[in-house]
Amino acid sequence: MVWHVLHVPEGGRDLGLNQVAAAQDALVTADQLRRLGISRSAVAHRVRHRRLQPVLPRVYLAGPGPLTERGRLVAPLLWLGADAVLTGAAALWLWGCLDEMPATPDLLLAGRHVASRDDVSVHRIPLLDAQDIRMRHGLPVTSPALALHDYAGTATDAQLAAALSTARLHRLTTDRELDEVLARHQPRAGTARLRRVLASDQGDAITRSEAERRFLRLIAHADLPRPEVNAHVAGLEVDFIWRSERLVVEIDGYRYHSGRANWEHDHLRDQRLTAAGLRVMRISWHQLTRTPLAVAARVALALAGGAVVPG
Repeated sequence: MVWHVLHVPEGGRDLGLNQVAAAQDALVTADQLRRLGISRSAVAHRVRHRRLQPVLPRVYLAGPGPLTERGRLVAPLLWLGADAVLTGAAALWLWGCLDEMPATPDLLLAGRHVASRDDVSVHRIPLLDAQDIRMRHGLPVTSPALALHDYAGTATDAQLAAALSTARLHRLTTDRELDEVLARHQPRAGTARLRRVLASDQGDAITRSEAERRFLRLIAHADLPRPEVNAHVAGLEVDFIWRSERLVVEIDGYRYHSGRANWEHDHLRDQRLTAAGLRVMRISWHQLTRTPLAVAARVALALAGGAVVPG
């Protein structure tokens, strides 16, 4: 991750600075500046004229900015050095399990103690096992399993369940890997929450909007035609419909299709849709999060004119 400048490239210090910064989201460290032959007084001069902007201790933004979104994660990695990795919400954002990058990234630092700041949260760990470290988009991060473990320390049950559901959907981790992380790492904030969410199976619970978003993403990845969403047919609003194929897909989410009354309501809906000459496929929250490839295959078969196969 960190560059080690061994010589000043032909063209001078500014060219060398530009090369280093270009590889690090416009960021450069004090050590790299020293290796380029730029003195402390020269650094101070560049700071006064905003050619360098302090971002973190001994980390500068080269030029007027602004700092990129990815740069907000590169900066603390440059500050802490090669024995630091992104974890928690920051790592889960890079893994695609969270929609927004956290305002304060969490990092694990092996063997050293560095105090946290308002804009960076540092967690000391005696030793980082190689199996817990990955590279994601060129940045060192914890594995999805360990990232979920660390995220549990700051997330609510619902937030953790949603991130866990996404990780399962994209097959980023398994319950076995999560159990191994819990067994290998000493208990800390969030351990009890992760155990509780795993035990209650809340990691499969998804809201209607989340289920619809995941289903559309699955359809796109399977290269299937996009359906109409929340369309009206036969006097009812359905989750998804392919009108020319006369196929309706309804997502049965854990939080909004439960109980005897809703079960009866769903069957009456299916009967009305069938009477209107439509085929109805119901996909459960469990199928969508645990067996997405099988769901895509059933939808593809139905779109090709095959029978609607029950899940």
